[in-house]
Amino acid sequence: MAVETARAIHAARRGIADYLGVADSKNLLFQPGCTQAMNLALFGLLSEGDRVVACPTEHNAVARPLNVLASRA
Repeated sequence: MAVETARAIHAARRGIADYLGVADSKNLLFQPGCTQAMNLALFGLLSEGDRVVACPTEHNAVARPLNVLASRA
């Protein structure tokens, strides 16, 4: 069952890569939820000195990690 699941995930990744025009499906990452994906993106992509424009009514999933990153600078 594990091999079957891995094949299904691989096929899904290839299909999504084709749909999005991504050359290598290994560049796609599946996450269990939007909040975790957002944290991964924010903490993984932003560096000291980067600037982010966000509105005061931003969702907590975005605002809280941005506040943590801002406090580290």
